Amino acid sequence: MLDSSAPLCQPADGGPEYEPEERPGSRRLERVLVYRGLPSAEHEPKPYARNLAQKTERERDPRVKVTLRPLKYRYERTADGRKATDTSGRPRPIIIERLEKGVDVLCALP
Repeated sequence: MLDSSAPLCQPADGGPEYEPEERPGSRRLERVLVYRGLPSAEHEPKPYARNLAQKTERERDPRVKVTLRPLKYRYERTADGRKATDTSGRPRPIIIERLEKGVDVLCALP
């Protein structure tokens, strides 16, 4: 998490630390926008919960805004076009690909 009370300008050379407004020509970080895919709660409950927890933790800093978009899944299909099931025949689709859709567009928008 970003510490909003910490100085944002910390020289790598070990020199003195400056508050941004004290350093000539420096800038202050005002916001951070994060865009990422959100796993399905049905197909991937642990990654889903982890993503939500990360979003909550990151947004504790008021400068951070996290936007989650559901991942799109491609499933293995049978010859007749239905979603394939696991080896025991249970109706659990076999995921062959996870795709972040629309995240790149969100990043490109002003």
